[in-house]
Amino acid sequence: MPSIKFADVEFPDHNTPSPYSIWRHSMPSIFAQKLWKQKLVAALAAADAGPSASDLVNAPALNHWRAFVTPKGSPFLFGMVSGHPRLGSRWITTSQLVGINPTHGWARTASRWYQLSCPFADLEAKVARGLGVSDAGPDFLQVGMPGCPSLDDMTKLSLLLSAWRNRILQADGDRHV
Repeated sequence: MPSIKFADVEFPDHNTPSPYSIWRHSMPSIFAQKLWKQKLVAALAAADAGPSASDLVNAPALNHWRAFVTPKGSPFLFGMVSGHPRLGSRWITTSQLVGINPTHGWARTASRWYQLSCPFADLEAKVARGLGVSDAGPDFLQVGMPGCPSLDDMTKLSLLLSAWRNRILQADGDRHV
């Protein structure tokens, strides 16, 4: 199967990737795709500016989070959310990730800000220690999204987000897949 390389990370090529193509089945109209693209562009601008104090105070918290990448190259987060306005408190996958700063404890997706708590790697390490395993690496706990590789390397995630950002901003609003 051919692959696409984004920021030194190879992903399977499932047709031509588009920043909003993963939504084509749930949003069939061109109008809806244009609205989604506008939402992504606005989210990018928000991520560039960074969150305000009130953005984070009002944001749901995401604990035990891990980044994943769809087959089309779209990054997203998986984790245990609390305080989500629509989803409450449970394990979720977020909408498309457009910015993240784990050091400052935030992530921006297409739809909202998240306060980041402990990454999933911390949970893995804790479980491994509890089981007496000293050399547990990434994916010690098998939590997978079918067809979506995890991406724990923040340098690679940053490169992928940069490439993803360029794709969003360069996408022709009149074209869709």
